[in-house]
Amino acid sequence: MMKILLLLPSMKINDGVNRYSKDLLNSLLYNNAHKVGFIEIYNLIDLSILEPTTANNTFRGLIYGTPLSLIPNLRLRHLIKQSNYEIVHLTAPYLGHFLNYLENDTIKIITWYDFLEFSKERNGLRRIFTRISYFNALTHCDGIICISSTVKRQLEEFFKRNPSIRRPQKIEMINPGINQKFVDYKVNINQDRRDFVFIGRIGYLAQYKRFPLVLKNFSLVKRLSERSDLKLYVFSPSKNSLSLIVNELNSLGLKLGKDVIIHFNATDETIINVLSKAYALLHFSKAEGFGLPILESLSLGTPVITLKDADIPEEVVKYTYQETYESSIDRMLELIRNPKGLPKYIVEYAKSFNWKRKSEEVIKFYDDLFTSSR
Repeated sequence: MMKILLLLPSMKINDGVNRYSKDLLNSLLYNNAHKVGFIEIYNLIDLSILEPTTANNTFRGLIYGTPLSLIPNLRLRHLIKQSNYEIVHLTAPYLGHFLNYLENDTIKIITWYDFLEFSKERNGLRRIFTRISYFNALTHCDGIICISSTVKRQLEEFFKRNPSIRRPQKIEMINPGINQKFVDYKVNINQDRRDFVFIGRIGYLAQYKRFPLVLKNFSLVKRLSERSDLKLYVFSPSKNSLSLIVNELNSLGLKLGKDVIIHFNATDETIINVLSKAYALLHFSKAEGFGLPILESLSLGTPVITLKDADIPEEVVKYTYQETYESSIDRMLELIRNPKGLPKYIVEYAKSFNWKRKSEEVIKFYDDLFTSSR
């Protein structure tokens, strides 16, 4: 039985990376194949707390590798060495600088989500620091878990374009799973749909999410359907996006609280309650490393509309309505006028992406890498 340590970002925010980290941790603990520990890394300058607390196993340090974070990083290295962890799995590449401080004989694994952090949208110091951390993660790890076929292809292309960068020993695609609460939900395909549309957990409203297009679609559908009671539910992990949402609503004559309902950092129970009764999930992102809200929606029997020009993994959009922006309006009107659930085989396909199965694949990845390195 190996000793495995997960280095996780703070799990207090319910965004994609944090949800992956939390669900992976819980599934590994439940599986009980190996001894698993974890350390949560907060983005706090707090040099007085340099070790995990007994309450929540939290290690406080800086996210980016600045001189101020040297002491916490060295303390973290000592803790890992003292505890004899054979594998350290970093679930967020932007924590990549922590790998610099680990012993050479420690097997280092990262999960890779996408290359969006390298995009032109990221400017200034954030882009510089993020790139440094990402490159540290790539050049100091022994294995990479890619969350989708698209991400694995992009990563392989990256190493071909950059032959001077050391390629890790093992790169494998292991899709994440949806939370067990979505898997356990009993779908009634004849269930009545309520008077709202759901656009899913939209993250931090980066430009690639194309949130203004969603609002424009909803505004037109609301008017063309003559359904003044139609509402759009929005889920976001942070209130930082509120001002942008309000500005977009005002430009379209929509009112916050009346036409558009926003939940910040909602629980899975809240999302299931809303999403299971929605007409559809509108997922208009231009690109996704995976697209977990799509599978969550399908697992609850709720149709999903994506756009044809989106770069989203085939295994995720396989059973979505892939439309142009113009045809997405007609599709939404059709789903409102004739609401219906999804066929059983689509629901079962979505539920097959569950953490019970995926954790077994992750454990096999650990075992294979450990065996080949000894």
